[in-house]
Amino acid sequence: MAEVEMLELLQKNDKNDVANVVHMKEHFHFRNHLCITFDLMGKDLFTAMEERGFKGLSTSQVRSHAVPLLRSLQFLSRTGIIHCDLKPGNILVSKDDPKVIKVADFGASRLEHLNTYPVIQTMPYKSPEVVLHNAYTKAIDMWSLGCILAELKTGNALFDVDHDSVLLKQMIRVINKYQEGPRKSSRKTMRILSEILDTENKLFLNFIQRCLIYDPAKRMTPDEAIQHLWIQEHFQRPVTSCVSAPAESTSKAEQIPSGTRGSRRVGVPNKGRNAMRTFIVYETK
Repeated sequence: MAEVEMLELLQKNDKNDVANVVHMKEHFHFRNHLCITFDLMGKDLFTAMEERGFKGLSTSQVRSHAVPLLRSLQFLSRTGIIHCDLKPGNILVSKDDPKVIKVADFGASRLEHLNTYPVIQTMPYKSPEVVLHNAYTKAIDMWSLGCILAELKTGNALFDVDHDSVLLKQMIRVINKYQEGPRKSSRKTMRILSEILDTENKLFLNFIQRCLIYDPAKRMTPDEAIQHLWIQEHFQRPVTSCVSAPAESTSKAEQIPSGTRGSRRVGVPNKGRNAMRTFIVYETK
């Protein structure tokens, strides 16, 4: 399905604009290029992180981003759409209200019943089934979400690689698939994630772990995720925090070394997407 048709489907099913996805205002062709206009937003999440020097956030700040993203994934799931390229660069932060974020760029998206078409996720957020060229479902977006939230916590990509074979090796190391017995595997995965994410927040670690389950049938769904205890804490004690705002004071267990990423690659460019030459034009006030 063409991107314009996908955006029309999104808007048709989100008439009240509550699903945290971008809405197309109009589209036209100019010199054989497709141009699409949207409501004015601010920076994408990756740019906001870059301007912060890739400093990590506290788990409560990460959660303030997780909630609207989960609302978006719930909507996409109900609508039968797989985003297929969820990453910080495709998440926009409102110019007027940094707490408002929206999922963008549906050029690679697929309808769930048309999931036989090949899909290319950006490397650090690519799910195991896509790497192995297995059948994929909307569960690939939940895997990407887990990677994004882990990255927000530390400021660094959880899987900082540029080749599928290296990505699989890192997945095995971090998720610890081949330990003897599920309980032993789960405990060791929690220890590894605790070290990587520099936190002992067990609810947060459990949330990330359940997003990063190898078997997509057992991976947490958006509906299950919104009921997770870590997410429910947001509604019990909401906090004002966002990636574009100054970092809040955190406990020693929550502090993240500032550092920089150096020359980290964001991911392998999608050549097929580049060939589309779609220009996105944001409406100015």
